[in-house]
Amino acid sequence: MVSTPYAGLFNDSIDLYVKKSRDVVVLTDNGETIDNLSLMGVDLSKGKRRELANSISNLNGVVIKNGEIRVECDMSDFYKAKHNILMAILDISNMQYLSKPNIKSIFREDVERFFNKKEMIYTPNFIVKGKSGLEYKFEFQIAGRADEMLIKTFDEIRQDGLERFLFSWGDVKESREKDTNGKNVRGLAIINDTISEPNPVFLDAMKSKGTEIQYWSKRQSSDFKNAFNVA
Repeated sequence: MVSTPYAGLFNDSIDLYVKKSRDVVVLTDNGETIDNLSLMGVDLSKGKRRELANSISNLNGVVIKNGEIRVECDMSDFYKAKHNILMAILDISNMQYLSKPNIKSIFREDVERFFNKKEMIYTPNFIVKGKSGLEYKFEFQIAGRADEMLIKTFDEIRQDGLERFLFSWGDVKESREKDTNGKNVRGLAIINDTISEPNPVFLDAMKSKGTEIQYWSKRQSSDFKNAFNVA
């Protein structure tokens, strides 16, 4: 078993279980993520929720099999595989917000529908490599001639999700600017503030790292629409 510094849905640590067979290593959450979501009333066995969970796992290079989130790798890729399965576990765990009675849709899809309605040009599920060599997923990317915007959506901000975002943004920005021949790479967070008020301490932490913030409740304002303009 490998303990991690990340907290699970019930504030216990997220643990990974390791099985080795010859040159192949299997990392799994032992079914704990989906079991815990089920206890919170979030069923991932069918419909849109199942599709979203499978999409998250595929984007992170892992699979969901018999209720377990798992990945197979060579020993040489252990660090990358560990990173990928942790990202998948954390993203799937974040679906716990769907247990709230007033939540009727997936926030990321709400944002995508808004972009489509406004006929915005974007790339969904944009994967970018940081200077560490690790890969990170941003929900949307908007590219211009001189600028590039990487967009992350937050249905709610928890400390573990904030820490993960700040780490990924710090790892990505400089290397991405080099990879795009000096484009100004901007990070933008779209926060769903219609369900609960975001913690101002978390917002200050984002701003201190140069992250732009837009609130979903302001989506009909001109400031919100203009925030996605790139040069």
